[in-house]
Amino acid sequence: METPDQLLDRLLAAKAARRESLAALDYAGKVRIVLRLQRMTASIYALRGKVVRIWDIDEQTLRPRSDASLNRR
Repeated sequence: METPDQLLDRLLAAKAARRESLAALDYAGKVRIVLRLQRMTASIYALRGKVVRIWDIDEQTLRPRSDASLNRR
């Protein structure tokens, strides 16, 4: 059985490894994570009466979903 100190060491090592893997992601991977977080939290904020604007970006292509943004000058 693990001691509390061993458990803490293991958890801190796992946390450090997770942070390193997230830091190593490319830009597109990080944007995809932000999009998922926006979608996950939008309903929570809506229940609190806050207006949330989720980026209108396709998660796969990372391009705008609407063509309206392409017509801006």
